[in-house]
Amino acid sequence: MLSPCFALATTTWSGIMHRRRSGWSRMLVKWEMSVRAAIVSPDNFRIATGHHDGRLRIGLHRHPKWWWDVARRTGFWVTMVLAAIAPWACGQSERVIQAPVPQVPAATQTAQTIKTTKTTRIIKPKQTAGVRPRSALKVGDPAPLFTALDDTGRRWRAADHVGEKILVVYFYPADMTPGCTKQACGFRDDKATLASLGVEVVGVSGDRVRNHQLFKQVHNLNFTLLSDSDGAIARMFGVPTRRGGSIKRTIAGTLETLTRGVTAARWTFVIDRNGKIVFRNTQVKAAEDSQAVIQFLKTMTR
Repeated sequence: MLSPCFALATTTWSGIMHRRRSGWSRMLVKWEMSVRAAIVSPDNFRIATGHHDGRLRIGLHRHPKWWWDVARRTGFWVTMVLAAIAPWACGQSERVIQAPVPQVPAATQTAQTIKTTKTTRIIKPKQTAGVRPRSALKVGDPAPLFTALDDTGRRWRAADHVGEKILVVYFYPADMTPGCTKQACGFRDDKATLASLGVEVVGVSGDRVRNHQLFKQVHNLNFTLLSDSDGAIARMFGVPTRRGGSIKRTIAGTLETLTRGVTAARWTFVIDRNGKIVFRNTQVKAAEDSQAVIQFLKTMTR
């Protein structure tokens, strides 16, 4: 690749020195012709390195000392000028071909964007079809009319009970747990007092129907338990829920796994005969919940 550069440089230099008809200028012309021949037949051209004096030696196969004679006659500076001019004069002889940047089709770019969007998208909790989350019900709000499976596996409809009696709907986290057992046993023990006040008690949790059956069997509960495994009823009342879980309990000598779909917060509501929320407790003390409801009902009837 350097042969054309040296050929151009030596042609210029020999043209200047040819008028003097000096012996060394004729030698330079001969060297120029040899270099031109090397362009045509590169096999006759040789670049040798590792000389005993550490300098670069360039010559022809048949005349290995020509470069040394030219360098000695023309001097160091002439050699440096040729080396500086040659790349500039022959800059077009060597070109760096840059590989074209591949163009990504628009469809591919769109697919990549969609893929990135999918991996970084925030996934919201799945909601039950037809049930919209709402803010927590307040005193004075109309109570939602809901339907659920009770502890016998039958459908329990709130519309069949609201207006007939005062309805106590309490939400609790899970069957067969210490706090929830104390709360349920409190309503069980106060059943007679609550009945005298015209009250019907309903407990709601994310447990399955089978869990409710075992819970009632073990603790002799005397009121209805509703299954809200998807948290739909809790959302209607605005009760917070979190992920469900499972616990293991030995019941009648058999190890049972009690699985629930959601875990609801412990909240208690009282619905009057007009279908309005008249009492709401979001800071329930499990063992005292039934007594708190009784105290409120006694105050309301005065």
